[in-house]
Amino acid sequence: MAPLSHVMKASFKEKRGDVTIYSGEVSNVWTIIAIPQGGYALGLLVEACQKVQADTPHIEIMHVTSHFLRTTAILPFEVHIRPLRIGKGYANLTADLIQQGEVKITALLIFRTRDVPNGDPSMTLSPPSPFARRIPLYFHPAVAPITSMFEKASFKKYLRWAQDKTFHQRNYEMEGGVVHGPGGGTLEWGAWIELIDPSERIVPSMLPFFGDMMQNLPHLLPKAHRPPLGWFPTMVLSVEYKAEIPDDPAISKRTIGLYSRSSFMNAGRHDVYVEIWTAPSNLGEGVETEGWRDKQVCLGIASQTALNVPSDVNLRKAQKANSKL
Repeated sequence: MAPLSHVMKASFKEKRGDVTIYSGEVSNVWTIIAIPQGGYALGLLVEACQKVQADTPHIEIMHVTSHFLRTTAILPFEVHIRPLRIGKGYANLTADLIQQGEVKITALLIFRTRDVPNGDPSMTLSPPSPFARRIPLYFHPAVAPITSMFEKASFKKYLRWAQDKTFHQRNYEMEGGVVHGPGGGTLEWGAWIELIDPSERIVPSMLPFFGDMMQNLPHLLPKAHRPPLGWFPTMVLSVEYKAEIPDDPAISKRTIGLYSRSSFMNAGRHDVYVEIWTAPSNLGEGVETEGWRDKQVCLGIASQTALNVPSDVNLRKAQKANSKL
């Protein structure tokens, strides 16, 4: 068994001066083709940093920006964590995920105290304010039909999703010259995604994984305009944590709402923006009630620069990593 919560683990190893080291194993299940999913790998780093901060005043993660320097592998890992600046309300850390002596991911993180001043409370945009952002998915998870997941995900048995086909239709309308407002050229995607195992619970270190679970821009193009589809390795991934995960019986403990949009694709790379939302129920459960969107919370916003390379690059890099064993 390899539910996500069972493999999002990091354990204390040692302390060397101002460097705290955590270690663990990268799962061979949570991969895309043969390489660990980028958000899952970053989540291991975040998990280690959260454990370091658990005994400090700065216990709430606020932001992480990561650079993927080398391809992660299905190997043991260490996370080396250093304090960069510790202030009254905020703590800045650096962290490196290391495998076989090589830095694979390097990251900057911000943690905060829970009581840090956030300014004038009246300046917070939330329902019922007409200016507040609401979850943009069209269908309640109780009535959203489950759809197939991309074949390259090795972990399909541990989660399922229901893609919102409304966005597919909006994307296809652009092919016919229908532009939704000035500018145009933005492709959208949305889905509910559920961790299947009843014991699963969404935790902050999972947000990078969810923020990396969208359909990439090349997939969203109509087939006549679609480039050859391969592997979309992450180069840079940032997650802004917008809110704590609610402890509310009316909010699902293992289902997330995702909305993404992408606008630019240059030769070999593209941009991704993803909103990560709570869900009112698991897929096929619950009852759609009036105003359910107003009760959902945006947990985080992920943005990344991703490449578009042939699938065999994924396999070659995996074989190269394994050959070092």
